Amino acid sequence: MSDVLYFKLGNTDTRALLSNLMIGYNNLVSMSMGKYKRSGGRKGILDIDATATGDKNFQTKFDDLMNNRFKKYFESENAVLPLHKGYKYEEQGGEGSKKSASEIVDITAITKEIFERVAQAFKIPTALLRGDIADIGATTDNFLTFCIDPLCDMTGEEINRKRFGKVAYLSGSYLRVDTTTIKHIDLFSVSEAFDKLIASGGYSIDELRVKSGDVALNTDFSRQHYITKNYQKIETLGQEANQTKEVKMIDEN
Repeated sequence: MSDVLYFKLGNTDTRALLSNLMIGYNNLVSMSMGKYKRSGGRKGILDIDATATGDKNFQTKFDDLMNNRFKKYFESENAVLPLHKGYKYEEQGGEGSKKSASEIVDITAITKEIFERVAQAFKIPTALLRGDIADIGATTDNFLTFCIDPLCDMTGEEINRKRFGKVAYLSGSYLRVDTTTIKHIDLFSVSEAFDKLIASGGYSIDELRVKSGDVALNTDFSRQHYITKNYQKIETLGQEANQTKEVKMIDEN
């Protein structure tokens, strides 16, 4: 076990669940497609009297009519079908001649259902899996929080356990999968946040440049951490106030 990296999702039934669902959904989609084809098809009744059946070439003419002439007639946008004596074809109305859209709605609904079940199984936002762009920011945040981050945590934990070990981990040598730069960052929209992160000493200039997708400057000043005078301990503020009060009293005297 120590020679391999073993990754296992928390839900062991996901694959079996999706496999069974896909079989059922595949059958439903096939049925809906077949229903759609039938609803848009043309149907009719061919009446053949004794005059036609008594012809010695009846079978040859019948095969040609059914396999060739009727096929061209149904496939053509505009067509005329000449019939021999003894043959009478009557187009049937009803379901066979209707162009129904309900079957398309059924296929769309089933496809949408498939996406939703798969998304739920892997904790992916349904809108993101379908490619919807509405409220993409919140959708991407949910995707990172509930789907990507758990996978990265699982990967990092196993690699740290097998390739680094407890001693190296406690000494500061470990792997951390960084997902903070997955999202696209617009520099102009986060410029104020960048200023606050640098002014509070949280990040250096180079660190923020890398996270925003830019290259690090690799200079002494860009690797330093800065903090403005606004960030002070409350004890320091109290000391400065007392010093200011003492200086004022001296000046008055």
